[in-house]
Amino acid sequence: MPSESIAVIGCGPGGMFFCHALETMRVELLEKGESVDHLPTVTVFERDQNPGGVWRSNRNAKGADAQDAEAGEKKESDLTELSHNTQMYEALWTNGPKEGIEFFDYTYDDHFQRQLPVYMPRQALLEYMLARVTKKCPDFFDKYVQFQRQL
Repeated sequence: MPSESIAVIGCGPGGMFFCHALETMRVELLEKGESVDHLPTVTVFERDQNPGGVWRSNRNAKGADAQDAEAGEKKESDLTELSHNTQMYEALWTNGPKEGIEFFDYTYDDHFQRQLPVYMPRQALLEYMLARVTKKCPDFFDKYVQFQRQL
């Protein structure tokens, strides 16, 4: 019987961690010599060219506001593009203590190897999340994600 196929929309934390859990289960089953045929085939569709979801900050991209200034008018496509900007701002820091969001299988010590402030900057937290999913599976994003795919 063929395995189920699952589509995940977005390669933010939820999409990444779902695939990470599945990959962890797959590796554990293979190490035990058990079959992985029952595990689903997962494809993540990400509209951006990079993972991270709202934790990204891409302020260098030419957005609808810059296009408006050049064209002198708003177009329907510009408004649609502007409404898709769900990224956090560059200088964001978390408003909760880091201890509440540390992974049991990949600690801050594993990644940063130094003392950290109580509240984490956005970029450091994004790097931590990306490193977690690629630590044991360097081809994680090639294996699970189709980038620049808008559904």
